[in-house]
Parts: sequence; structure tokens; C-alpha cells
Amino acid sequence: MRQEIPNCEIQRLLSLILYKVVDPSRQIRDDALQMLETLSVREWAEDGIEGSGGYRAAVVGNLPDSYQQFQYKLSCKLAKDHPELSQLLCEEIMQRQLDAVDIIAQHQVLTCMAPWIENLNFWKLKEGWSERLLKSLYYVTWRHGDQFPDEIEKLWSTIASKNRNISPVLDFLITKGIEDCDSNASTEISGAFATYFSVAKRVSLYLARICPQRTIDHLVFQLSQRLLEDSIEPVGLGASKGDLIGPSLMMRQ
Repeated sequence: MRQEIPNCEIQRLLSLILYKVVDPSRQIRDDALQMLETLSVREWAEDGIEGSGGYRAAVVGNLPDSYQQFQYKLSCKLAKDHPELSQLLCEEIMQRQLDAVDIIAQHQVLTCMAPWIENLNFWKLKEGWSERLLKSLYYVTWRHGDQFPDEIEKLWSTIASKNRNISPVLDFLITKGIEDCDSNASTEISGAFATYFSVAKRVSLYLARICPQRTIDHLVFQLSQRLLEDSIEPVGLGASKGDLIGPSLMMRQ
């Protein structure tokens, strides 16, 4: 009987493999591919998925551009063959790997994450997963948005390429703005909102570049809903101080 690799560890192994296939050391890159071969045999042989052997010939020379391109193609192939790992792998990369590597590796990691992001359908993720992943993406955007604007935009543009992702993303941003407002003392609101709006405006812009009409329509809908609620129930009788802040200020921008 073959030894099983626990399912909870597969995303960690793949994350490590994708990170190490662009290592400056040729030996480490080869070891990463050997690890992929072992993982393929143990976990996916019965599914008819090929091992890493077919990928080795794709790596030409020792130039960084060569094996970085290979990393992206490998990530695309793995994401296509194993879409069921997309949620776990994206979470692994965003919550663990990005904070554990240097700036050069951060660029590489963000680049190879895009094919897995493409598999995510936020409107039909199981309960809790959508919020977990969007929280991680929000944090990554705040932490790395200025340093890697192109890579961060690529992630959100990939999400927006499926227009049904627009609504859950915007709903998350609006809800987060309201929660941040309600959970901070008045003296802390300006600082919390500066962070929130820098991220929310950036994400909204990325979404609107890909799907402008749906983005605007949903923001207008959410704003009109909150204005309607406010007209029915006076602010002083129960409406949260943040109920209008998210969509209205995002629209003003």
C-alpha cells in the first residue's frame, strides 16, 4: 500500500514547489521538480495526471527569465489539472508564504498565484471561504499594492474576468468599511478609514477596468438600498454610523 500524503499538506507542498522551481540553485530547482514527481505519483497517479517529467524539457538554460517563465507555466498547468486545490493553495500563499520570503520571491509568488485565482468563483464558494479569501486578498493588497501594483491588479482583474465575482467582492468591501467604522473609537476612525479607502478604492478601480457597468451598477444599488433604509429608520434610532460610509464614499471617488 502506498504511503498517503495528508490532504491538508498538499497545498503546502505545492506552494513550496512553485517557490523553489525559481531558486538560483540548479540543484534546488531539480529537487523541487523531483518533489513534484513524487507528489504526482502518490496523489494523482490514479487520476491519470502526468508527473513532472513532461515539464523538465521546458526549462531551458539557467537564465532567471527562463525558469521564471517556466514557473508561471507550471503553475498554470497545475491549476488546470487540480482546480480543487485552488482555495487552499491561495490561502497558503497569502497567509504564509508571502510574509516569509524576500522581495524578489514575493514578486514571483504573486505572479504564479494568478492561475489559481482564476479558478475561484466567489459567488458559489462554500460558506466562510469567500470571506476568508477576500480578507487575505484585502491584506495582500494593502501590504503589497504599492510595491507590486501590476501583480496585484492582475489578481483582481483575474477575479473580475468572471463578472459574477463583482457583487460578492464589492459586498465584502462595503461590509468591511461599515465594520471598521463601528469597531473603532472616533479618535481612531480617520486612521482606520485611510487604510480602508486606500484598499477599497484600488480594488474598485481594478474591478471597474474589467467590468465597469456591473461595478457601477452594484455600487449604485447598494447606496440606494442604504439611503432607502435611512429614510425609513432615522439614524439615531438604530442605523449604524457606518451604514452609508462604504458605498457612498467609494462612489465619490
